[in-house]
Amino acid sequence: MKQDNENWELDSARIFAKKKKLLEKNESYEKKLAKMARAGFSYDICKKILS
Repeated sequence: MKQDNENWELDSARIFAKKKKLLEKNESYEKKLAKMARAGFSYDICKKILS
């Protein structure tokens, strides 16, 4: 069965970043990356969201 939304992981990472206000805070890139990694997102997904 094929997913209806093929970018579901990217979408959920974007929602997570918005909820945690990672795109607004002046934290270091590494700290933001660590928060997303602990939530279970892959490094590639994190890079796309935070850059």
